[in-house]
Amino acid sequence: HRIGFAATIAIFGVIVIGVVVSTWQAVRATRAESEQSSLRAAAQRAQANEAAQRALAEKSRAEAEKLVGRFLLEEFAPTIRLKTIAKLAEQAVVYYDRLPGALITQETERNRANALMLQGRALHLQGEPFESWTPMIERAVTALQAPRTRGDIADETTLGLAMALSVRGSSKWALWESGVADLDHAVALLRPLAMGTGAATRYKREFANILNWSSHQQPTERGIDSCREARQVLAD
Repeated sequence: HRIGFAATIAIFGVIVIGVVVSTWQAVRATRAESEQSSLRAAAQRAQANEAAQRALAEKSRAEAEKLVGRFLLEEFAPTIRLKTIAKLAEQAVVYYDRLPGALITQETERNRANALMLQGRALHLQGEPFESWTPMIERAVTALQAPRTRGDIADETTLGLAMALSVRGSSKWALWESGVADLDHAVALLRPLAMGTGAATRYKREFANILNWSSHQQPTERGIDSCREARQVLAD
């Protein structure tokens, strides 16, 4: 019986050791899994935080670009020196040109095109040589026409395209060419914005300017009608 008892004790000891080892291993496995879960959760939180920060930065950048674009469009008035506008627009174009492709959006492309248009228009009104600003206007027209074919009828797109076309059309007069088609297109684009209820001053001002430029290339009676419409828009 002593031998049997000893064997039983030995077997029981092995079982106990096995249980202890298994329990210890299970605890270690549970602890490791818990640590991994914590690490995964921390990594997910870090990724979410990074994505939120990136989204916030993108939103801030977009808002800043929008403000710059609206400032240039709204403040392009006789009270602002043309050299100042040309310089500001040039700096805006340089900024947009340096943006990584991943940060280029449709709104960014529109703002860049409007900056090109304003730079070209300012140089044109300063009497700079045609070759110094004509490429800017052509690039602006192309860039602003493209989104409209995709259904982008945002006011800034429409206004920018109308202004670019008006510069191209009015400049043809000095070259003894007809710019009526461009000017008529510009008038047609801007009329809904300028004649609508509660129309913004900037739309009325540019619409009247384009009508005035158009009158110089139109037959006498039609030119007089354009001047009358321009005066009426500004009077309202």
